[in-house]
Amino acid sequence: MLQPIETKKRRKHAPEETRAQLMRASAKCFAAVGYGRTQVSDVTREAGVAVGTFYVHFTDKEEALLTVLKGHFEPVREGLQALKVRLKAERSRELASSLRSVVGFILQQSLQDRDGFLTWYRHGHDVSENADRLVMAYYSYLEQAIAEELATATGLDDQTRNSLAQGLVGLLLSLINRQLLTGEPNAEEATRVSLLMALGGVTAARGQPAARAIAA
Repeated sequence: MLQPIETKKRRKHAPEETRAQLMRASAKCFAAVGYGRTQVSDVTREAGVAVGTFYVHFTDKEEALLTVLKGHFEPVREGLQALKVRLKAERSRELASSLRSVVGFILQQSLQDRDGFLTWYRHGHDVSENADRLVMAYYSYLEQAIAEELATATGLDDQTRNSLAQGLVGLLLSLINRQLLTGEPNAEEATRVSLLMALGGVTAARGQPAARAIAA
């Protein structure tokens, strides 16, 4: 007697897993060609699901973008908050050491989420009011995080600290973008260059000669 042939059952993904797949696929497409040039069909093809499945999880492409942005920004915010609590408890640490910790954290988190970073840094501007609002709020958060560390440096007014923080964040993000696209500079060198700028700016604003801490 012939035995019935067993057919392979198509694996069904849990809703959370499918949504995560679509988020990763969206980030990969946005990072590669930008929001405007990405079609929903590109995302679903990358995720290996039907186009209709996309609309089960997202209202439209913009919602997918906002979800990708939040997925990149929130871990950085949460991690920085925890780091800064620890640094506050160790306030005896010198400025160079605390700045290195903050800069290093931002850098490592960004490098770990390549597609998320490139989505917002290269392609996340002038997309929509909602996306612009998220991006600008993230910029401001990073600048504030750096400015708070610079507050430990005596002899600087608020405007100078904010200007230094803006410059440092701009440089750091540029270095991260370059590293992701070209492989250079490495994380250690990017951190060192960022600290050179920050501590050099502090000593210049104080009208003092460059401190040895810059090279530390």
